[in-house]
Amino acid sequence: MILYLALLLLAQPPATGSVTGEVRLEATASSQGQRGARNRYGSGTARSGTPAADTPVLVWVELDGSQRNAAMDESPVMDQRDLQFSPRLIAVREGQAVRFRNSDPVYHNVFSLSDVKKFNIGRRPRGEIVEVTFGRAGVVQVFCDIHASMNAVIRVLPASTVRHTVVTPGGRFRLDDLPAGTYRLKAFAPGRAEWSGSIRVEAGRPADAGAITLTSD
Repeated sequence: MILYLALLLLAQPPATGSVTGEVRLEATASSQGQRGARNRYGSGTARSGTPAADTPVLVWVELDGSQRNAAMDESPVMDQRDLQFSPRLIAVREGQAVRFRNSDPVYHNVFSLSDVKKFNIGRRPRGEIVEVTFGRAGVVQVFCDIHASMNAVIRVLPASTVRHTVVTPGGRFRLDDLPAGTYRLKAFAPGRAEWSGSIRVEAGRPADAGAITLTSD
């Protein structure tokens, strides 16, 4: 009887589905070596000269309509290591915090002048961790006022976000464990216009979004 029930459960189709696809970046002048220098500490997009092939791309799905996702992930860590932010792109939901850590044997600072969240944690020695909460959706650029070449981006996602992942251009993404329904599928990369579309998820099968191309902003 127990074996029969186990086989019966295994035969049942999964109650959730997934979204798959590929992300691409449209070629720009900056990706070909002509780096922009606008908005060094401003609220626009920082041009870091990162090769397009290494540019992180954030992909996520939101609940359709005004629903809110009650789940809250653990606060991610944005490290400062080898005079760089790591990772260079991080995502949190509205109301979630980011933990900033200095792992270098030198002093670092983290600050932002972005409209979504202005903050400055001051200069911190190795080993210190400071937590900052982000309450409004949008793009937050962060810098170090000691090392001018250091910059990163925090994308604060709406509370309706269900799943997210970060991939590199040309790579495929997969967002699993999505209850059947209609979602907003979105993609973002620093220096690119945000992409948005609608996708229908059915239980037991992947919904293929195809190739998503992000253009310059």
